[in-house]
Amino acid sequence: MDLELEELTDDKDFLFAVKNIGYERTDRTFHQRTLQFEKWNDEEFLKRFRLSKNNVKFVTDQIRATIIPVAPKKNHALSAEEKVLLTLRFLTSRSFLKIVGDVNNVHESTTSRVVYQICCKIA
Repeated sequence: MDLELEELTDDKDFLFAVKNIGYERTDRTFHQRTLQFEKWNDEEFLKRFRLSKNNVKFVTDQIRATIIPVAPKKNHALSAEEKVLLTLRFLTSRSFLKIVGDVNNVHESTTSRVVYQICCKIA
């Protein structure tokens, strides 16, 4: 049973607002993230993250159970490894959240939440 707006109300200002002010929502965009473990050789990885690949895997394994996403493939959530590497990149670069997020194709607010979450788990 489809009702027209005119049948629900006779408020002309409301009808005008609903018909003319609304906007069409844009589709969500997901950026491809680079796989840091595969992208860098051992020496370059150490320069960028200040830990070896084995040490990063060890740290990730220690806190994995508390930081894993619920449905990683459904909503393009960051994996445990990506979260740890994002935090390490922020801490080692002494840069801004926005810049670290842009480099890793992650929004600034997501970067902030991840850095906070990982720092709390490591501490």
